[in-house]
Amino acid sequence: LTTVQWIALLQLFLSMVITKMGALLSPQQSHDRQNLLVGAGILFVNAWLSAVSGICNEWLGKYQDAKAPLMLKSIQLYFWGTLVNLIAWI
Repeated sequence: LTTVQWIALLQLFLSMVITKMGALLSPQQSHDRQNLLVGAGILFVNAWLSAVSGICNEWLGKYQDAKAPLMLKSIQLYFWGTLVNLIAWI
């Protein structure tokens, strides 16, 4: 990443921290603070899984069957994504 991209990521992170800082410092019950921390942990895991799946999809798209046309790869990606989500929904 370039310096500008790192600065943008840092600004994004700091803006998320600042918007939630009030909830962390408020004199409310510790239960609310615990719920906030659990929610932040779930969001962190969700973001991590999303990043890993994006990397895996890039790798599969570029290096697995490199001679296949992009349209076929996209069809396969959407088909399997739809199938997995349909099974998870049922």
